[in-house]
Amino acid sequence: MLPVGWLKDDAEQALSKHVGAPVTIATIERENAFSFAPVIRAARIAIPQPKWAGPGMLATVQDLRVRVNVFALLFGKAKPQLLSASGVTLNLVRDADQRVNWRTGPQSPGADGPNLADLQKIDGIVDYRDAFQQRAFRVSFRLDPDRGLSAQGRGDVAGNAVAIRAKAAAPRSGNWPFDLSLKGDALTIQIDGAMAEPFDAARMKFKTKARANDLKLIDRVIEAGLFGTQPVDLAAQVERDGERWNISSLSGTIGSSDIDGKATIVKSGTGATLDASIRSRQLDFEDLASDEGNASARALEQSLGLKAVPNTRVNIEKIAL
Repeated sequence: MLPVGWLKDDAEQALSKHVGAPVTIATIERENAFSFAPVIRAARIAIPQPKWAGPGMLATVQDLRVRVNVFALLFGKAKPQLLSASGVTLNLVRDADQRVNWRTGPQSPGADGPNLADLQKIDGIVDYRDAFQQRAFRVSFRLDPDRGLSAQGRGDVAGNAVAIRAKAAAPRSGNWPFDLSLKGDALTIQIDGAMAEPFDAARMKFKTKARANDLKLIDRVIEAGLFGTQPVDLAAQVERDGERWNISSLSGTIGSSDIDGKATIVKSGTGATLDASIRSRQLDFEDLASDEGNASARALEQSLGLKAVPNTRVNIEKIAL
């Protein structure tokens, strides 16, 4: 029988080195008497916030159970298999410079996620604060193999309150169906689709209906690189592949302008490029800017004079009348 008491100090040291703060684990014990793949239970895990994120805890877990392959552990290649986690609290932070507290290095799109093949249950609360996108959410969640993922809570997007609900299938390798809704007076989004793998939001296809006081409010949720406009009421089919967003079957209204068409958005470190084919029976260029943007355009007109074609963020070299 492999003793596990020695794992406590090693686990605390490894986690502390990874997050740059002293991690504590109250107890670690082994569930089964003998196995080359024993189930290890850890109780009352506490991971502090990095100093830049402020005081308090990044994560606490009341009870964690994982399965570990003994031979892989001896050769330093162990990847614990998550079985259950109860009483999880995650306090996630992104600051105005896009620094995040749940990752210590650059994002690796191809990195493997947690091994959830034998997952029994996870439950807890996620508290998320994002200064860059001016949004905050507090959501309770439960994940199990029978009912899948369910989550509900409340949040704030640029000062506008929303109620949040999400559901998804049990996490299995491959296509992962999900639906997400945010409902509020200034912003309502309904998304129904599937990710290529569980929790892989960088590769997904979905249909959406969205209503908002400003297109930028929607972008604060999906982060596709959209700009401020007049109030919108839109429906579309969306496919995301990394930093590329393909939007088809786009229809609805922006302000008083009706639109119908498709668009491709490609994000980069310097911004986003929008390539769209849009038809409209009644297009008002002022609908393609927020109130603040239109105020800036009017100030420019007063200083430079009225132009035949108004200032807009959209390249209008190709227009069919």
